[in-house]
Amino acid sequence: MDAAKKASPWFSLLAALFLGALWSLAYPRWDLHGLAWCVPGLLWWLGGHNKTGRGLLLTWIASLAHALCTLHWLRYMPHAAGALAGWLALSLYCSLFPLLWAWLFGWFWRPTTKADSVSMLETIRSWSLLRAQVVALMGANLWVLSEWMVSSLITGFPWLILGSTQRPWSLLAQTASMGGVTMISWVMVWLSLATCMGLCRLRSRSPKPWVWIPDVLLPVVVLGMCHLYGYWRIRTTVETRPEQRFLVAAIQPAFPQTLIWESGEGAEKMAILENLTEAALQTNPDLILWPESAYPGNQSLEPTFELLEKHGSWLCFNTTDVDVLPEVPAGPAYYNAAFLVGPDGQLAGRYRKRHLVMFGEYVPWADTWPWLKSLSPIQSSYRAGQTPITMEMQEPKVFLYPLICFEDVMPALSLDAIKSPSPLLVNLTNDG
Repeated sequence: MDAAKKASPWFSLLAALFLGALWSLAYPRWDLHGLAWCVPGLLWWLGGHNKTGRGLLLTWIASLAHALCTLHWLRYMPHAAGALAGWLALSLYCSLFPLLWAWLFGWFWRPTTKADSVSMLETIRSWSLLRAQVVALMGANLWVLSEWMVSSLITGFPWLILGSTQRPWSLLAQTASMGGVTMISWVMVWLSLATCMGLCRLRSRSPKPWVWIPDVLLPVVVLGMCHLYGYWRIRTTVETRPEQRFLVAAIQPAFPQTLIWESGEGAEKMAILENLTEAALQTNPDLILWPESAYPGNQSLEPTFELLEKHGSWLCFNTTDVDVLPEVPAGPAYYNAAFLVGPDGQLAGRYRKRHLVMFGEYVPWADTWPWLKSLSPIQSSYRAGQTPITMEMQEPKVFLYPLICFEDVMPALSLDAIKSPSPLLVNLTNDG
């Protein structure tokens, strides 16, 4: 008995680490999106099955393991010390929000007195079907609240939203058009918690294996309605899309991060871009896209403009935009910007990125704590753009709504696009 008690904390710790790893498999690059449906119920059981303090600790360990695994790509950024610090700090920050959910949810569903003296299984089995549904819905609501908070506080980082794992599930993904990605999260958490409750209460009702179905019936019906909506939306889109074809050639040079930050490699990068662009132009595309940071900025674009004029194509690319402001004595203002150039080589549109990456495009509080600059490879900070921009192409008549890098995960920025007449969303992202 004593040995079992001693082994229990270690088993719980391993279970938390395993759950965190399992959680991360639902995200790219593995994309095992079905696993994400199990996470909320398992996370709730992991925390609730233990005493309050220990349960919250296990929840935090699981969410931290998940964040560390899912955000591992941050370690591959240049400037090793800053990359490591950013990976650890951001993972720690993101892990706090599932912990907050577990604390708020636990306050709601646990008995108000003697919370740790009554087992989780006994508590759930004492609930009526209606009570269980109310608890599951509250858990889903609080989960969405935590996702809204992580998406909004400070600069916002909506990278680990549970609903985003359902990207490969086309029918369900259409639900985001009604309530955003968090609406998908809401359905997922509701069904996951309801299933967990049904399985826990199974023995208290009947030995028959199907009696847990009432617990999941309502969320399954809602899930089915989401699928019907997704089918209708996809079918309507296919049936009403214009016959005119608009061809886009996306150039993907996949320059490594280390090469992007090497100022002496501009000629090599430009040669690769020109060769790939010339090859893509053989398909006569209407628009050529270069990814973020691909153009080195210190090389002539004239050869590219000649190719665009020859084939009648447009080019949208990213580079640094500079403003010399007389009212700013400190020097010029830099912007991370997207440019649209027509077949005649003339500038047709310019967009300045509005949502900048902390330590990647600017260093916060650098005036107060100059040592923070050592955590970033950037030499000077960008300024944020102020307004959304719609770029207009002629022949064919198309409106482009550009976003740069992870701006596309910020709902407010993407929603600005609907103010334009039938815009084509364009996201320029570093592909290295």
